[in-house]
Amino acid sequence: MSIATIDRNLYFPLKKAIREHIKKINFRPIKQILFTFDPFHHSVNSTRQFLYHISSHKVHRTNPLCRLKTNIVNDRSDPSVAFTLANGENVVIKSSNFSLIELFELYQKYIAVHDVAPTTDSKALATTGKGKPSKGRK
Repeated sequence: MSIATIDRNLYFPLKKAIREHIKKINFRPIKQILFTFDPFHHSVNSTRQFLYHISSHKVHRTNPLCRLKTNIVNDRSDPSVAFTLANGENVVIKSSNFSLIELFELYQKYIAVHDVAPTTDSKALATTGKGKPSKGRK
């Protein structure tokens, strides 16, 4: 077994974990996301990767009205991600000391709890496509 095979096998669980976190993300409770970072900062890599995964088309379809902004500065400041929620709250994550997986976990902990799931009406579930109540199998 070569070194490249070992490294590749260690990399796949990380990709799988990232995929699982991306499936959980939705933008319903968010009005705007602002990424602020200095590209020359020593710990900006996880923030840039988080921006890459967050800006995918699949994730953005969950709320097309959510604005995604990047603010690139040149002052060696720490990277941060600021979320403006639909209810008016602001959540700022200083992301310089977090890994990519930790950023996903913080998103789930602080942002996903504000998610307002679409309501389903019990009568709407019991009706057929023509608006008539279903009678069950005959």
